[in-house]
Amino acid sequence: MAALLGVAGPSVAQAGPTLRTVTVGAQSPNPADTGGLACYPVTVTRTGSGSLDAYLSAVGLPAGCTATFVPPKVSFADAGPSAKTATMVVGVAAGTPAGSYPFTVQAQKGNSQNLVTFACLLTVGGQSLVIEQRPFLNVPVVQPDGTIGLSGGGTGLQPLLVQATTNLASSVSWETIAVRTLGADGLFSLVDQDSTNYPARFYRAAQ
Repeated sequence: MAALLGVAGPSVAQAGPTLRTVTVGAQSPNPADTGGLACYPVTVTRTGSGSLDAYLSAVGLPAGCTATFVPPKVSFADAGPSAKTATMVVGVAAGTPAGSYPFTVQAQKGNSQNLVTFACLLTVGGQSLVIEQRPFLNVPVVQPDGTIGLSGGGTGLQPLLVQATTNLASSVSWETIAVRTLGADGLFSLVDQDSTNYPARFYRAAQ
């Protein structure tokens, strides 16, 4: 009876995905108006392979100011780019004095200890002298592929939030699906690529 011998080869450790950096670009507009909005591009990078969800947050903003991220988390698939982007929208509280305010942006892998940070600055310049235009949306247009085309406008050179919901109940929660910093003409257009995932979707613009 023959005996079979096997020799195990060296084990290969598979590196799991890890958050590497979070970086934040320039504020727009700069300075922001008291009671207005300020937008920042955010880039998250990872190392390793595998899926990973990076949850974004901001700490240390002035009292009453809020930060919203679009999307609220950055998701990496098993394969794909090692860097992804989001937009941070800071709502400046009415009455915030003019000045520069340091704060920190964080990206965290799930609820793990893998946390990366970036030091940011919010610059507030006081009350705007710009003539405000109430934000508006034109009638949505169904594209040939079934997606929804949106267009509208608001105050030029200021950020505008495009929001959506599937329910118009009084307690409805609106989700920001896109952020646009308007040009001097105050107009924008975009296509809601996710619209085909919903039997019905309602939209609004906010500044």
